[in-house]
Amino acid sequence: MMIRILAFLAIALASGDALAAKCYVKEYGQMGVAQNGQPQIADEPGLTDQTAVDFSGGVAQSAAFGNTTKYIRVWCDAQASYLVGSNPTATAAMSPLSASLPEYFGVRAGQKISFIANP
Repeated sequence: MMIRILAFLAIALASGDALAAKCYVKEYGQMGVAQNGQPQIADEPGLTDQTAVDFSGGVAQSAAFGNTTKYIRVWCDAQASYLVGSNPTATAAMSPLSASLPEYFGVRAGQKISFIANP
């Protein structure tokens, strides 16, 4: 029985994506407007989908936001803490993001967002 458990753990650890912790960042340049004129976030299509930020090895940063970016949408596949700034370094003591729930943030051009696991 112990050999089966160890074999299962070895297979699980060998598949890196199973343990990966990533956040996906999408940039937006303006707010969408509903028919009644009230603003709503996420005027699709967005400006760009950044490469996913992999923080499974520790704290990690996104690329700098583009010149016309004013809002971002963040979706993480694992619970994380975040910080936005010019050169941010998130810590687990900072605001948390729940896994699998998108969040929207107002940002400035050139800023970045940093993530770290927060179990």
